[in-house]
Amino acid sequence: TKQDMIPMLLGNSEKAFPARFPEFTKLSSNQFEIDSHKAGEVIFTYRAPAGSTTEQRFILIDKDGNTAIYLSFQSKASDFDALNERYFTPILDSLNLN
Repeated sequence: TKQDMIPMLLGNSEKAFPARFPEFTKLSSNQFEIDSHKAGEVIFTYRAPAGSTTEQRFILIDKDGNTAIYLSFQSKASDFDALNERYFTPILDSLNLN
């Protein structure tokens, strides 16, 4: 059986993140659409090599059933909300996938 791409990729990513990112803590996960394309995201924090806490927004988009596009936005956790509002969300909103 063929699985939907976004739930499968989100699940695989969420399984891999704790091994890849020290002190990984998932803050949220959801699915949505961008230009009628299925998409999903995971927002999480982790401990950066320098010791600071980094927050990341990891986005996956199903382009055509066989191709996935991903975007990753990150910053110091203390700056994330402001940068997300000023830059990350407008970049995501500017995508034209049709």
